[in-house]
Amino acid sequence: MRRNNKNIFEQLQSLGFLVSYRTVCNYIAEWKDKTLDESDGIKEEYESLTHPPAEAQIDFRITEAVQEGKVKDIGSKSFE
Repeated sequence: MRRNNKNIFEQLQSLGFLVSYRTVCNYIAEWKDKTLDESDGIKEEYESLTHPPAEAQIDFRITEAVQEGKVKDIGSKSFE
């Protein structure tokens, strides 16, 4: 069975939700506008990742760092 606005409205009523048909239609229209693109596919959204200067995240046991003008191999525990 295809889930159209009327079917969704009837299912909500059978579950005891007291909403109007117009409210269901408005909600579905807003959801589709926010979630679906022109081809009815899910919109791909990306979050911009920014890092403040002089901060870093280390995901490895040993990394290179410049300390007092010299390159050193240091473990991530050195930053804790």
